[in-house]
Amino acid sequence: MSTSTTTANPLFETVDSWSVEEVRNFLKSKQNKFSLTDDEIEKFKNNNVNGSAFLLLTEQRLLNFISFGPAINIAEFVSQLNSQSKFCYIL
Repeated sequence: MSTSTTTANPLFETVDSWSVEEVRNFLKSKQNKFSLTDDEIEKFKNNNVNGSAFLLLTEQRLLNFISFGPAINIAEFVSQLNSQSKFCYIL
């Protein structure tokens, strides 16, 4: 696992290149912040969610396999990452 996986504020470009295992490890490092259970984290791995798929997650998509609270937390985080990417393209 690269050290960038566990940084407090990963960059869009960093997340986009993550493997399934790096997504899992990042979620594990943010388990309390996102209010995730171990089973919910494993669902990301079982669904082969890599970095590029992670960046496409919406609250609605997340609600298909994790509970409401974590879905909102992760959707907001993904939204912030995607906004970061759009900002970079404007510059």
